Amino acid sequence: MTLQNQTQEPPIHIGTSDKRLAFDIRLSTIADEHFILDSWRKTVKYTYPNQYALSFDDSRIRALISNSVGIVANLLEDPNEILAYLIFSSFRSNHIIHFGYTKVDARKQGIMNALLNFSNPSHSPVVFTTAPKNENIMK
Repeated sequence: MTLQNQTQEPPIHIGTSDKRLAFDIRLSTIADEHFILDSWRKTVKYTYPNQYALSFDDSRIRALISNSVGIVANLLEDPNEILAYLIFSSFRSNHIIHFGYTKVDARKQGIMNALLNFSNPSHSPVVFTTAPKNENIMK
């Protein structure tokens, strides 16, 4: 995983109402790699079984991760409990989203939107390298 200087900004706290999960946003770490690889691989296999499953293996995922930035939304009470993550980079003033994932129980709570907004504070044009399952996120 590409890590930036951990002293930049403290995690932000979002989603504190009793109906929504409270979470922090932080840079991904090596400890997050297993979950990210496993969920990315399974999502590609079951969401796009005929398109990518045979040609998109761990080496391709690792190559993208090593050249990108990863951010994680974790439970406020437990930094090791990942709710969602986003893998992104930039190219010529464009915000490039390689992959994002939210656990099933954490969906519909705005966590991925929070990650997208956090990762792109300048509101640069966004390019998705993998079609999202929810096409509304691209609007």
